[in-house]
Amino acid sequence: MKPLMERLHDDGHNVTLHTLTGYKIGPIGNKIHSVESLVQNDDATEIYLAVQNAFWYEEMEPDEFNFAFEYSHSYMRATTRDENLLGILATKFDLVIIDDMFPPAQATIAEYQKMHYGAKIATFPTTDIMQITADYRGFGRNPITVPNFHAKGFRTEYDVTLFWDRLANFRDVLVENFHFRYECESWVQKSAALLSVKTSQQKMYRDSYYHFADYPELLLMATPKTTQAISVGQNCKGSKPLSDELAKFVDDPKSKGTIYIAFGSIVNWKYGPEHIRHTFVKVFNAMSDYRIIWSYQDEELTEALPHIKFLSWAPQNDILAHNKTVLFFTHGGIKSFKEGLCAGVPMLFLPFFADQPKNALLAKHWGLAQSIYKKNVTEVELSTKVHQVLDNPEYGNRGRKFRSLYLDHIMDPLDYGAFHVRKMLHHDEAMRDKYLIVKSIFLTYSQFFYAEFLAAVFISGLLLSK
Repeated sequence: MKPLMERLHDDGHNVTLHTLTGYKIGPIGNKIHSVESLVQNDDATEIYLAVQNAFWYEEMEPDEFNFAFEYSHSYMRATTRDENLLGILATKFDLVIIDDMFPPAQATIAEYQKMHYGAKIATFPTTDIMQITADYRGFGRNPITVPNFHAKGFRTEYDVTLFWDRLANFRDVLVENFHFRYECESWVQKSAALLSVKTSQQKMYRDSYYHFADYPELLLMATPKTTQAISVGQNCKGSKPLSDELAKFVDDPKSKGTIYIAFGSIVNWKYGPEHIRHTFVKVFNAMSDYRIIWSYQDEELTEALPHIKFLSWAPQNDILAHNKTVLFFTHGGIKSFKEGLCAGVPMLFLPFFADQPKNALLAKHWGLAQSIYKKNVTEVELSTKVHQVLDNPEYGNRGRKFRSLYLDHIMDPLDYGAFHVRKMLHHDEAMRDKYLIVKSIFLTYSQFFYAEFLAAVFISGLLLSK
């Protein structure tokens, strides 16, 4: 999302990013006006601990989203008197672009801006979308032809020709529909009531002019979309030289290459099984002919040998772009996945939760990575998978080829996104409803899947047979 915001600033727009957050984030650049509504109560602590438990111990299931929607509502409830949120509500915005992954708070604020100031709305999920939100957008996707959002870390593969894979997908979609249309929807309604507005998930998508997407289209298996879907995420940022200290470490002439380990800002090692971090150290201690950089924020692992360097914060993009980097060991969040693609470096995934198992599935599908299940991190498994990637040059070859395809565009994705923002600002709702809105969003499932016609044919057949 940040690259598009900076691109819009360069076009002369005033860009404000508002975040409801349980911890202080701070400025994200001098081109974007950052506003935070900070939640500092028992809810924020409870949510943080629940997220850690889910990441380390749970599988990605459709019912997990009910808790995410509830947490979004609790943040909205906790900040209704927050000065920064009140300032956002009192400011007229021409356009509101919302992350619609867990939208009770976002949908409420967007509807408030639309109702009071006539703001236009667009959605911008920061990862791939679910089947239910594809339905809300009118994409017309078949729920069994591609893997859904609920991939599991223990099975990072999908074969549409296998009955049991299709059945599992169909089951997930049914459960997802139930939770989103009833339980999750109730949290959207409760948040809307806090600001005395009326909205819903369906209304949020119907009111949207465009659906921007950060998820790279190149990664997805073939699936339908509409002209409202605007892909802006297939881009790479430049890298900078490493600091003298890091450069000296990775450029050691005795090193066969650099292995970079990082699992994002959410995963906290102290809440996971203790044996995993020690298994990591044992395996990587045995690889002294490599230099290993581990982005790690927990207590020091004193048994690690000198060729393993721990950093509480690492310049990830710069390390990945360095010519000595030979492996990126990642949790598979979309930001890290994209940075790995941009570097063209071989990858190994340890997916925890959310979109990470599906990202690992797609990385394996395209031959870019291998994957380890979070509940099967043993010395044998870890060592085998690391060497499986390191010792096979095809992972590097495919990574470099994929990078060239990733950056091959008719039009720069950020220019494409900025063009549609200008287009949106210049046109009204009548234009949107006539030319942009896909009419399938107004159909029920029985109408969309021809159930009424099939019923008519069946009843007619019964009548004619008598």
